[in-house]
Amino acid sequence: MRILLRAILLCGPLLAWHAAAQTAATGARLTWYGIYTVETSRLEDEPNGLNSKKWRSTLRRKPETNRDRIPIGDTRFGIGFVLTGPVTGAKMRVRAVVRFPLPGAREATSGHMRLAEEASFDWTVGQEHFFGERFADFPDPPTGVWTFQLWDGDRLLLEKSFTVVMDGT
Repeated sequence: MRILLRAILLCGPLLAWHAAAQTAATGARLTWYGIYTVETSRLEDEPNGLNSKKWRSTLRRKPETNRDRIPIGDTRFGIGFVLTGPVTGAKMRVRAVVRFPLPGAREATSGHMRLAEEASFDWTVGQEHFFGERFADFPDPPTGVWTFQLWDGDRLLLEKSFTVVMDGT
């Protein structure tokens, strides 16, 4: 009986680690990118988000064509993706990161310049999700390369870059 109890105590953490590893995403597949529209949006608190907030939105329409060049305007742009992994339907926490070109993006509330923002989301393996940006959140959005990334811990799952330009130039 003692041997069985010791085996359970010693193997318990290993089994828990193995179960967690089985639900992790192995990657992410890009399904679309560019300008999109939303049905609804609401702001939520996010310590690492721009102005300490993040948007939670419902997609209305994906881009009709994928676009790498995004003109500054009353626009939302971003990526659609599907997380891949061994357990379809498993929920997992993923960090969505946007890196801005130098000198960075100015926060509207504090005026501080930021080189990146990030937010964490609980997304489902095997389902399509999206994240993006809207220029209305920036008093003076920088032109140049904006890079969107998805992270599972310290593993990069997906990266897509856009070139942001003035007035479609």
